[in-house]
Amino acid sequence: MHEALRRIRPDKIQLNTLDRPPAFDGVESADFVLLERIREQWRPLPVEIIKRAHRREEIPAFSSNLENSLLNTIRRRPLTLDDLVALTAKGEEELHRYLDVLEKEKKIEPVIVGERIFYRAGPEGGR
Repeated sequence: MHEALRRIRPDKIQLNTLDRPPAFDGVESADFVLLERIREQWRPLPVEIIKRAHRREEIPAFSSNLENSLLNTIRRRPLTLDDLVALTAKGEEELHRYLDVLEKEKKIEPVIVGERIFYRAGPEGGR
């Protein structure tokens, strides 16, 4: 696979593992150590490891201002990820890290309306 990727010359390769229950029995997630080993083996390809943030410490260049801004905005009205991207001028990947932490802490919760996911204040997200 490494040779095929070298021939393709992608701008970015995103390497990740399961963070939800698998669709098939017997499928297990890879730990971060294994993902790091794969990234090292594939050097100099541009490999990025994608994983959910479960704690603020896992968010590179964490900004409490951004987190507070997201939470305060969502408290006022439910918003989609696209709405948050437009409001903050931040990328989806970066925002997902913050949303994952806030969701884990039950400060926000996703709700599906039609075919869109909105984030609204959760039970711990009140003032």
